[in-house]
Amino acid sequence: MARAPRAPATAQRNRILEAVKTPLGFFVLALLVIEATFLPLAVQSGQDKLSLFMAYVVAIVALALIVALLAYFGVFAQPSSPPPLKIPTYSIVVGFPKDLRALDIRRVVWDKDKCTLTIGEKVKKSFTPAYPADPQGATLEVRISSNDYVMIDEHSVIELTFADDKGNIWDVTPFRLWQTDMQLRLRSDRQKILQDYPDENAGQ
Repeated sequence: MARAPRAPATAQRNRILEAVKTPLGFFVLALLVIEATFLPLAVQSGQDKLSLFMAYVVAIVALALIVALLAYFGVFAQPSSPPPLKIPTYSIVVGFPKDLRALDIRRVVWDKDKCTLTIGEKVKKSFTPAYPADPQGATLEVRISSNDYVMIDEHSVIELTFADDKGNIWDVTPFRLWQTDMQLRLRSDRQKILQDYPDENAGQ
């Protein structure tokens, strides 16, 4: 029958070091060392067994006190894990078309399932446009997570397509990551948009 291969000495040492990082593990290891020290003395003839037993008890009590003190002063405390890294995001500011300035962009209800973000040829996902703290309601904000850029060249072209709940389509000129100030373009008929939002365009 083949014998199981022995674990490397380094791996065994690592396991021992991991075990003694807790108070209980350290206590057990030290107790084994004490027993290994007293056991040969106990089996030798001519030794005072009572004295050895009392010394053994004193050693165990002293060990327990030492472990308690070490634990109290935080010697066995595990280092706290670092806080999770925040995933950086890129904010793209999208301005409203200049010929539709009278239309308050905040009145447009976007269809988040049809608003799409495309990065190169590998990433295409839906997104929800956000309205920044703009008192005039003249801009949109689109945030792109750096997770979207995994395995993608930073020079990849980004495309944004917007769709409102009235079926109108908008987009921006294709851009790259360092271009963060874009202009919204109409892809649907302008007259239809004016009809869909009559109140906002009374002066058009």
